[in-house]
Amino acid sequence: MRAVVRGSKPDFFGGMQKPLLAALLTLCGALNAALPDAVIRWNQWGYAPDQPKEIVVMSQHDLAGSPWRVVGPGHELDDILGESEIGRGANTPWPFNYRIDLSERLRAPGHYVLSVGQLEPVTLKVAPAPYAALANLPLVHLRMQRSGTDTVRWREASHLGDAAAWLHVPAGDPADGQWQAAPSDRQVDVQGGWYDAGDHLKFTLTTTYTIYHLLLAYTVAPEIFVTQNTTSELPDILDEIRHGLRYVLKLWPDRDTFIVQVGDSADHNLGWRLPVDDELDGRRPAKAALARVQMASTVAALARGARVMAPHDPELAAQCATMARALMQRALEPDTVPVAFERASTNDFYQDRSEQDQMSLAALELAALDHDQTWLDVAQRYAPGPGREAGWAYWHWLPNVGLAAAGVPAGQDGLATEVGAYLEHAAGPGQPWGLPSAVWGSLRCRGLP
Repeated sequence: MRAVVRGSKPDFFGGMQKPLLAALLTLCGALNAALPDAVIRWNQWGYAPDQPKEIVVMSQHDLAGSPWRVVGPGHELDDILGESEIGRGANTPWPFNYRIDLSERLRAPGHYVLSVGQLEPVTLKVAPAPYAALANLPLVHLRMQRSGTDTVRWREASHLGDAAAWLHVPAGDPADGQWQAAPSDRQVDVQGGWYDAGDHLKFTLTTTYTIYHLLLAYTVAPEIFVTQNTTSELPDILDEIRHGLRYVLKLWPDRDTFIVQVGDSADHNLGWRLPVDDELDGRRPAKAALARVQMASTVAALARGARVMAPHDPELAAQCATMARALMQRALEPDTVPVAFERASTNDFYQDRSEQDQMSLAALELAALDHDQTWLDVAQRYAPGPGREAGWAYWHWLPNVGLAAAGVPAGQDGLATEVGAYLEHAAGPGQPWGLPSAVWGSLRCRGLP
């Protein structure tokens, strides 16, 4: 519909558009009138039997004393809402918020109906593994994010030009985040990996963080992962892990070259586009620096990958083990630097100023791989203490768990402090949902093991 122009301003509400405006306003009014003044917020996917089951009723009005009831197999519970536990805040747009805690009273698997006052009843599901199906969904995202491969069924291969990326090195102090083309006009093969977020860059830190947590997830619960979109003989998660490991094996082409990033801030200047339509393909830099944050995170992923993949791909596992040992020895040499990144309005978000957590975890993974006590000594030397959150820049809880299990006081203290801070936030500003932190870009979890 064309705007009617009067003077220099378009009149979007004139002429034939007045009836449309009236209709829209009427519709908005009807929708607003239909909105409830109280809602029940619950985990619609379900609860494990031993999981906390805390349902929150949010309301525009005081509902204290209103009756609630749960009916299900072998259960019939009745009670009333207590006083509002928290008012309007960052996590609660409405002024009255009530908690119904069914953690201990609802443990048997089944479907239960919860009724609160005159609100529409909701169904609560209790099942042994309610999130098993959800655990496989991120693997679909990762497959779509694959770079430099024809193993994505839903689109064409992209950034095959990364097989010959121009090498860039720090221009001066790596801490300044400035880069320049390598004097030798050298090219390196960095084809593969995953794209970061909604852009086409590839960051070693986030890539290795992804690989490590995929490995961790498979170690904890291999039975919940399915074979659905894989193009290999492996289950989806192991196929994704293998794709990631094959990429990071390329990141250390020689003793003094380690790739920390592929692509640069030019990626953000071209607007939205599909990876196959990126005009930068074949012209992307590979930024290299002997940065301990990225080197150690790679060692951690490779060392655990060697153990997990050994029964499934012995050749790949052997390659991972060999590179993990050699790369860690290189990271311990004095000519390495803590971290390298690109100073830009967006990309310097991907800097981690401390290598303590990654170095400690890398040493712990080598200790587990080789059963070598000397690596435990290195892990203890780099004990990171507590982290601010759990996320790609804060690996602290991972080495702290390993150090604590080995009886190292620094790990025990770091883990206790870290978990205590999360629980304190969850019980205060994180209410009523129990959020352990308020920082985005993190792995949010309720407490840490």
